[in-house]
Amino acid sequence: MAKNSKGSVARRPRILWANRYCLLDTSSGGSMSIYQILKQLKAQGWDVEVFGATIFDSESGTLRLAEHWDAIQSNPDKMINIQDEGIVHHLVVTESIRSSEMTLEESSRWYHAYCAILDQFKPDLVFLYGGTPVDLLISSEARTRRIPSAAYLVNENYSGTRWCQDVDIIITDTQATSDFYYEKDGIRPVPVGKFIVPEKVVAQRNQRNRVVFINPSLQKGAGIVAQLALLLEKRRPDIQFEVVESRGNWHDVVIEVTASLGEKRESLSNVIVTPNTDDIRTVYSNARILLLPSLWWESGARVLAESMLNGIQAIVTAYGGNQEMIQNGGVYFTVPPECHEKPYTKLPNIELMKPLADKIVQFFDDEQYYQMYVERAYAVGKRLHDINVSTQRLIEAFRPLIEKRAGDLDHQALLKQMHKHGIVGRQVSPLSVPLQTGERGLFIDCGGYDGCSAVKFMLQNPQFDSITFEPNPALWLHYADVPTTLIKKAAYTHGGTVTFTIDETDADGSSLVESKKIDWHGKVANEECPKIEVGCVDIAELVRKAATQYQKIVLKLDIEGAEYDVLEKLIQEDLVKHLTIIYAEFHWYKCGFPESRHNQLITALQQQTQVAEWDALDFAVYRGSDERKQQRAATVREKLGDLTRYQNLSLLPKE
Repeated sequence: MAKNSKGSVARRPRILWANRYCLLDTSSGGSMSIYQILKQLKAQGWDVEVFGATIFDSESGTLRLAEHWDAIQSNPDKMINIQDEGIVHHLVVTESIRSSEMTLEESSRWYHAYCAILDQFKPDLVFLYGGTPVDLLISSEARTRRIPSAAYLVNENYSGTRWCQDVDIIITDTQATSDFYYEKDGIRPVPVGKFIVPEKVVAQRNQRNRVVFINPSLQKGAGIVAQLALLLEKRRPDIQFEVVESRGNWHDVVIEVTASLGEKRESLSNVIVTPNTDDIRTVYSNARILLLPSLWWESGARVLAESMLNGIQAIVTAYGGNQEMIQNGGVYFTVPPECHEKPYTKLPNIELMKPLADKIVQFFDDEQYYQMYVERAYAVGKRLHDINVSTQRLIEAFRPLIEKRAGDLDHQALLKQMHKHGIVGRQVSPLSVPLQTGERGLFIDCGGYDGCSAVKFMLQNPQFDSITFEPNPALWLHYADVPTTLIKKAAYTHGGTVTFTIDETDADGSSLVESKKIDWHGKVANEECPKIEVGCVDIAELVRKAATQYQKIVLKLDIEGAEYDVLEKLIQEDLVKHLTIIYAEFHWYKCGFPESRHNQLITALQQQTQVAEWDALDFAVYRGSDERKQQRAATVREKLGDLTRYQNLSLLPKE
């Protein structure tokens, strides 16, 4: 890894994409574009996280999540993590896939989880789009932590300036859109181009025998396509149209257009309809012409870049960034201005479409003329839509922001400083800790209580191994269905034995620390609490040994004050560097420790790793109902299956 100017090892840049829409949506060109951008940055060595929700443009867009859908709908945490091509997508589960039906409770849960991932992942840059009130919080919370943010803008729908008030840079795909917003609002987005991997869109064979139209919505010009198909249905029945459905519905468009012409029909004989697909190469292999007669502002339609890369000439409206996208690799035409007005139901007179129908016929009948456009399209694709060039443009645009290294800042101090009352909210439990191919992960659970922490972490990270330390005999019976190896000893700074004071009230205050107030509510004095001798394990030695076997180690501590001794020893022996993240409940105020000791410890830890608080009581069953216990056990069995793998970890002997 490269070194910085001070000679120390430079860590990788960290970028967080945050938006409620799912980036795995195959019906959204915007989602597909952003996802490819993130994959390019990851390939350049950046750390990438994605935070979203199960919100899609269309039900057809859920195609890539089909195998996960049952898990999504039944997820007890209302959160699911899906790994795709090396990137983990943290998704808040919503009842509906439509953004307009996202409830207030779901939006609130999304917002709080977003704040948590900001403080856990500590990105150098937050990447987003959107202008709703929830979207505004994305850049606002980043700004509070002095994390720069970048907005992605590829349509004409943004109005006013509040949406970009907290945004440091605005990225777009075409100069046309940059000029549009400069003229409208004085905003100058930075054009970087499209991000399309040729291998995923360029067909291996080319039959070139169809007129293709993708996403049959009114704003995309579905009504004009229907007019053209009608004009050629009898004149040239050999010319076949293929309509690829996405968020639009071709059937409804045909009914509406034919009814307006006096003969209501439900289908056209020269049009075949293809369902949404995640392999667009099958469509392009048959395409001779691509139609995109958009009525709304197309900043830089993805399908136009794909058509140029395939050498498929396009016929487009001279509106938005369409001309810039195809240059001389296709044909442009204009429609009356009123056709560009929402809700895009006004169509040009069908007589005005006859010259365009003639052009389609010419592209089928005049092979020399057609091949000239094929060569032009290929040239435009190579010159204008090279993904490597776009990637370098983007990195150069992001570089000044990334170099601020906002991920190294003390977010808690900044939040306290910015809050009018000097209050810092609690950080919450993790979304996930992704493993790369070939990596192993270990969850070290110190102070396991009734197994709730192991359950919560392992449900989100089933690929990890887990080991739990819990010395209280009253809690051991709850571990039969917990995905962890239980060590019936205390986590501490040495091996041997130690005195352990038991909290008989609710078992959550038991401690090795003599000064710790066992019953925090004061109903039972410390001297009235039973004391037992228990075995203890040196956590520093465990981490040292684990680091030879595991690439990622997550340490969770809820050991009622003993966390200070354990963590200070880890610092002294230079072992914190092996910990991916530390989750802890801190108890300095319950033990009579000075706050300065706590603050010094946190500062020292945060120089080497992430530190966050932990709460897993939502999975606790101690003194809970039998139904609650059975429900937790059933959830664990359903999600993780056979628990043998988790309960036979050989890192330490099981007792």
